[in-house]
Amino acid sequence: FELTKPGYGAFDDEMMVSPRIALPMIGLGLLEQIPDADIKKQASQTPNNKNSDGISGKFNWVMDPQTGKHALGRFG
Repeated sequence: FELTKPGYGAFDDEMMVSPRIALPMIGLGLLEQIPDADIKKQASQTPNNKNSDGISGKFNWVMDPQTGKHALGRFG
């Protein structure tokens, strides 16, 4: 790993770096294909684990940075 061409002056001699590689984002496009109504329906059927299968569901509203509107949160 090598840093070159600093944009704001020379690097300090004591500077330490710790490079990271992001985790792959496999399958996110598939999650986008699920209609909001399907996610809401599934979550409303199991809000408090009413069927005792150990799974409960709820959905989260987030602000869509592209539209500025509330949208169903899907990725975290």
